[in-house]
Amino acid sequence: MSNGTSEIKGEVIDKFAKRPLPFAKVNIKETDIEATCNENGKYVISEIPIGSYKVEASTAGHIEKTEDVSISENTETVIDFSLIPVGFYDLKERVPFHTKISYVTVLIALIIACLFIPETKLKPYDRKVDAAIRTIELPPQLKQLDEAPPPPKPKMPVEAESEEEVESATIDRTDFTGFEKQPPQTKTEEIYEFWKVEIKPKLLTEYLVEPEYPEFAKKAEIEGQVLLKFLVNEEGRVTDIKVVKSLNELLDAAAIKAVSKWRYSPARQRDKPVKVWVVQPVRFQLDK
Repeated sequence: MSNGTSEIKGEVIDKFAKRPLPFAKVNIKETDIEATCNENGKYVISEIPIGSYKVEASTAGHIEKTEDVSISENTETVIDFSLIPVGFYDLKERVPFHTKISYVTVLIALIIACLFIPETKLKPYDRKVDAAIRTIELPPQLKQLDEAPPPPKPKMPVEAESEEEVESATIDRTDFTGFEKQPPQTKTEEIYEFWKVEIKPKLLTEYLVEPEYPEFAKKAEIEGQVLLKFLVNEEGRVTDIKVVKSLNELLDAAAIKAVSKWRYSPARQRDKPVKVWVVQPVRFQLDK
């Protein structure tokens, strides 16, 4: 230090991490005097004239901080800076004193209120219904009605004193008119669709008869299929054959003749044989 001047030195650290902030800037405001921290966050500013100054420390990612300092002749002043990272909120430095007092006052008031407020006990809801009794006066007509007399008691049987008395007693002839015997009702048997029955009918291979190919259809080279719909009864026999899709009258007749000889294992519903509709194609194809 030269005569009439002094120096300021110190370090700049992160306030929360407590680690040095290398290369932070420390400058005396409203002057061109400044210094840069070394790798350990230390700085030194020399040859500062006597006077009062504001010293500011700043670095990237932190909030700058300013300290007031008075410089005397040939003195060494130490100023350490603790910078707050951007995004952190330091209540001690940011919240005014009167705000802190308000927080403490409210907290004390809440504690006192909890101590002195009487305990409230919940009572179960009791629904009250005010039932009013109404009296209705009967009209004069109903007041004059007499109570109906009780029905007469049936006569008790009395033992006859002699057989002549029994024979002399007569019983009225019972009339059975209007009770004619009804004719027996014919029971209608339900016919099921193929997809409704629990157990489907199956064609028995020993009763499978191939249709005869008419010679006229062979010479005319008519091929295709005839679609038939027929009823398989409880015994598995084929009845009520109908042509759903015709190919040719001769081929239709040949298909009906062959299918009429087929036998099926009967369809079953609730473990009972039932009637069921079956749709069956019959194919006619020439040997090439």
